[in-house]
Amino acid sequence: PSKITTFNIKQMTRITKIWTYHFNGGQGRQPGTISLVNLDSGATVGIWQAVGTHHMFDSTPGSIWPPRGDGPPFLYWTAKPGIILAPGRYEVRDSDPASWSCNQETDNRGVAWVYGIVK
Repeated sequence: PSKITTFNIKQMTRITKIWTYHFNGGQGRQPGTISLVNLDSGATVGIWQAVGTHHMFDSTPGSIWPPRGDGPPFLYWTAKPGIILAPGRYEVRDSDPASWSCNQETDNRGVAWVYGIVK
């Protein structure tokens, strides 16, 4: 991605799941890490080892994600941070930006999903 991948939080929120997408010509990539940075302070709030999968799991609130991957190919990297974040602006970082998918629809930002529960 040529631009950073960000999201905003308006209330205290527990981040439960994060996905990043690594199509990489259909080959995926061996999972690395996913991290979050507080853009207001510049501090890294966490770095988590990702689990690789070849398909998306159920994203319904309360659904259980498997503890290990189901690939290769590892197209989706998943992490379950369980961290509580204060209101602010955050960046999702991925340890392999070269294989992290992006396109015009995402404004050349990495494809990511961040799930949370407002506290």
